[in-house]
Amino acid sequence: MSDPEVSFESQIQKLEEDLTFLDDHVAKQDKEILSLQRKLDKTIDELKALRAHFDSGALQTGGADEKPPHY
Repeated sequence: MSDPEVSFESQIQKLEEDLTFLDDHVAKQDKEILSLQRKLDKTIDELKALRAHFDSGALQTGGADEKPPHY
């Protein structure tokens, strides 16, 4: 083989290695993004539930004239 062919083959091999690395990296990022999206969805649902609970008045105490329970 002549020198240009060896160089060309080594360049192709390097590109194939880089492509394999990038494919693996993108797959890992996709999994992480999916995981983060699930966590975000769960957090949003929990926040909505807390807002609904707060808006329903469940956290309110008795009236201003009511004595605290320890009296």
